[in-house]
Amino acid sequence: MRLSDEKLLLLDTLVYFAKLSDTGKENDEYVSIGEFINDMKKGIDDYETIFNEKFVYNDKQLGMDKIIDLIDSDNYLKDLVIIYPDSSNLKSTSSVCLVDPDPEKLDVYVIYVGNYADSPYKYESKEISTWGNNVLGAIQSDTDEQKRQLDFYNASIEAARAYFGEEKENEDLNITVSGHSAGGNHAQYVTITYKDYMGDNYETINDIDKCVSFDSQGFSFEFLKTYSQAIENRADKITSYCPTDATVGGCMPSIPGIEEKFIDIGFPNAFPIGYHMPAEMLNENGEFKQEGEPSLKYTLLKKATTCTLAITEKLPGIDVEKTLVEVGEFIDAVANKGDVLGEGKDLIFSKDSIIVLGILLKELEPLVDLNKATLGITVAGATINEIDNCIEEIGDFVESGDIIQAIDRADETFCKLRLGLQLYQGGMLTGNQVVGAVNFII
Repeated sequence: MRLSDEKLLLLDTLVYFAKLSDTGKENDEYVSIGEFINDMKKGIDDYETIFNEKFVYNDKQLGMDKIIDLIDSDNYLKDLVIIYPDSSNLKSTSSVCLVDPDPEKLDVYVIYVGNYADSPYKYESKEISTWGNNVLGAIQSDTDEQKRQLDFYNASIEAARAYFGEEKENEDLNITVSGHSAGGNHAQYVTITYKDYMGDNYETINDIDKCVSFDSQGFSFEFLKTYSQAIENRADKITSYCPTDATVGGCMPSIPGIEEKFIDIGFPNAFPIGYHMPAEMLNENGEFKQEGEPSLKYTLLKKATTCTLAITEKLPGIDVEKTLVEVGEFIDAVANKGDVLGEGKDLIFSKDSIIVLGILLKELEPLVDLNKATLGITVAGATINEIDNCIEEIGDFVESGDIIQAIDRADETFCKLRLGLQLYQGGMLTGNQVVGAVNFII
């Protein structure tokens, strides 16, 4: 039985419970999803996702209870066995490999997740930050974390072969890879690059048959160029789902030739993080909500991030890679540590960072205007307009090649952005998520 895309989304959500990947093989016995769910229900307070209370809301408010109940009502999902990683592996990811225990079916599911819980983490000789690699994916063809997923895939297939035994070693496995957010990006990446990565060791029987991603960011121009032939040959394996009003899914160019579907999730209760929550894409019966067309916000964001990449590649005297690392570390400081004005401030307010972000915000002007009109936000309007003016001037200086003037204007923007962050933090502390979020985005 090949899982439906809705049921893959349930698994993609379950892996956000980091304890799932700790569950693996114990005392030579494999653990099923059903056994994991039973243990969870006995001590729910000991189980939480990486999102729990990171963005004001707890797991229940983000729909995780709904996901658990849907899995618990599905006997096929509960029978799936966790085969990798297991207790003998040096764990450096929360991703998992699952199999149908029926050896006649040979169904394998490699479920990827962004490794935010343990980020930054050590893998081999490198220290890897999920947030940092997410951002570096805007300019690199292959980030360290993306390459790490190829190793995870091969280890998963090796574990699946061991599970099914020697009598099945030459049979074709039915392999699906899937993931949400960064996990979806990783699933797409592995699907496109796997054959090239394996080279002379490539075997069709170990290749990916299907890839499904949910609200995952796109890829760099360098990736699209480096793997253009592989994309032409393998993109039809991939189906991408995004909310019609997606933010993460609207970042960076999509792989050409993949199937793209958009789900109208309506207005989530957990604003704004609800727009990215997997549970919001499903109704109470575990079916996708109605399909729709990508919103103007999604379209503008896709265009803005794509244009920003094209512009920054040509900037003289700007260390774009260093800047993107700083941006990634800033996001990590805010998302994982709740630190907006401490460590985060020092990371984001370099001159190069302000110039690059200024270009992005300049490209986002239509989206900013749309948010103001839609939400009717007037808080700190003067500050917002001043930042808009500074950003417009930075863009003009960059276009004219006057980087010195752009840097001078970036210094002026520093104080205004700091005030914007203070407003954001104040909004969050007082429970006003709409004002806080919009001030932060603007």
